[in-house]
Amino acid sequence: MCHGSYGFCGRLRADHTLVWALFFEESNPFTEIRVSGNTAAFHSTSGVSITVDIGDPLRFEGA
Repeated sequence: MCHGSYGFCGRLRADHTLVWALFFEESNPFTEIRVSGNTAAFHSTSGVSITVDIGDPLRFEGA
């Protein structure tokens, strides 16, 4: 799989201040987000998917 760009995902508060952000060097931009309960699934233009616990983003499932 060819990766041509960086991917960023993050969480904002209601007032748009940053709670956390993650940076990926090999994912391409994330263009789709699905939130279910306490998890968010981010999908990139190259097919990379990251599922993140929004309360503890360093604990994610898969790429």
